Amino acid sequence: MLAEVTTASKGFLAFLGDNLHQIIANTGFANVTSGHLIMIGVGLFFLYLAISRNFEPMLLVPIGFGILVGNTPFSPGMEIGILKGHFEEARRAVDSYPFDVIIGSFHCTRNDDMYRYDFAHADGPAELEDFYTYMYECLKEFQDFDIAGHFSILDRYIGTLYDYGAVEDQIDEILKLLINNGKGLEINTSSFKYGTGTWLPRRSILSRYLNLGGEILTFGSDAHDPFYYQYHFNDAVEFARSIGFRHYCKFHQRKPEFYKLP
Repeated sequence: MLAEVTTASKGFLAFLGDNLHQIIANTGFANVTSGHLIMIGVGLFFLYLAISRNFEPMLLVPIGFGILVGNTPFSPGMEIGILKGHFEEARRAVDSYPFDVIIGSFHCTRNDDMYRYDFAHADGPAELEDFYTYMYECLKEFQDFDIAGHFSILDRYIGTLYDYGAVEDQIDEILKLLINNGKGLEINTSSFKYGTGTWLPRRSILSRYLNLGGEILTFGSDAHDPFYYQYHFNDAVEFARSIGFRHYCKFHQRKPEFYKLP
């Protein structure tokens, strides 16, 4: 019985250690400074005095919690929708706060919101060609982002995985534009949640990005629900490695920091 308890305790400690490492690696705690730690200690001391010593609890509890909240580090980021006619609004949003990272994403075709548009009777190949033409036009004008999010998002909505041969040249031009402007690509694992049937972006796009000299790679789950946070990230890491990537990036103050793939 004692051996079972000891084994269970070791398993729990290993689990706790792995998850603490993930929290530190994938949140603002990776950017913690000595100043943060000192002030967190002060906040905890105030809570200790208030709760354990019953010293001015009405005063010290809110002060202590305020210090903890104000000094808990985090990495603020934002996803911005890229849409013709709204570039200035997007730039104002980007400039409104010192974000660590901005994801630039397309959620609309030239004329329609993908989520609401009925693709059932659409000309799929023509939609693809116009979408990537539109993307290139937008990215020539708007570059206030760091990562291109869910690049081949149209695959999620259009209903059929069409051959990309006809749009390879267009995609090449977009990738060159991204690379020349220091932008990265995101491997988005929401394809598992929505049953897209392919990675976002497709393997061919990620491979071409790498072959053209692209190096900045991030991972996103597009969760919208805690259950899907970092969903299939282990699969995404193996997928990236199979293409030839050896590093991924986290951002701090809009600058990429490179880490070896785990």
